[in-house]
Amino acid sequence: MNKLGVRLTAIGALAQAVGLGIDAWRHGHDPTLAAREALVSFTNPGHMLLLGGIVLVLIGASMMVLGPRLDRLSRALRVAFTVIVVASVGTSSALAANSSLAHGHDHGDPPSSSVHGHGDGRVIPDRPLDPATRARLARQLVEARQVALRYQTVADAERAGYRAVTPYFPLLGAHFIRFIVIDGTFDIEQPEMLLYDGTNPTSRIVGLSYYVTGNREPEGFAGPDDHWHRHIGLCIDTKRAFVVGDEQTTAQECTRRGGVKVDGRTGWMLHVWVVPGWESPLGVFSAANPQLR
Repeated sequence: MNKLGVRLTAIGALAQAVGLGIDAWRHGHDPTLAAREALVSFTNPGHMLLLGGIVLVLIGASMMVLGPRLDRLSRALRVAFTVIVVASVGTSSALAANSSLAHGHDHGDPPSSSVHGHGDGRVIPDRPLDPATRARLARQLVEARQVALRYQTVADAERAGYRAVTPYFPLLGAHFIRFIVIDGTFDIEQPEMLLYDGTNPTSRIVGLSYYVTGNREPEGFAGPDDHWHRHIGLCIDTKRAFVVGDEQTTAQECTRRGGVKVDGRTGWMLHVWVVPGWESPLGVFSAANPQLR
């Protein structure tokens, strides 16, 4: 019994390490995950490995401590002991999964809405620019800031023909789009999307988002630091033209939400955080802005 306890403890510790690694990898590739994932999520394989490892460690440690006594028990009692340990951990996990700890940050969004990912979560450092490129980029960013300040509230955006296509998402804001200006051309004066800190008429602008169609990444702002990204497989409610699920949403779940999976590989998006007070600490062109909580 003691040897079996040592083996179970070792296997459990390994399962926990692998689970933590998987969870860290998922969060590294999706910077929005922490804001919307439960503390205990049964859809996250990392969490499941972690919980399974805890169970094995508890059983193994119990066997090592109580080994001599357990050996004197009947087989039925030893099985009952194992069932009690497993049931206790399972009950605790279920309670955690259904408590307030199991819910991400609530910004009043519809429960069926899931945040859409941006890029792969990497922070790409800016590269040095020559004086001429730096001066040109500076002029472009000033121009972009002036454009953003024309639409200071959601009400301003809606009067100009923009409409909501997402709820508010932590790190990303609420996206309002003007479909009529979407084409294959990048124009600082015509941002296809405006980003806000909410969806109410008085919600304030926090940034811009340019959306250009084509098979290749657009030539946007001066220099190499405007890293465009694509959304391949978003779940879209086509009747409302509204995002109801991210790229990880399954086709079955997307259908249940009233949406369809959209390819999106010819649509290129770039966030630009130029609104005073909402500059992203990750960079002016970062996919996510940690100030949006």
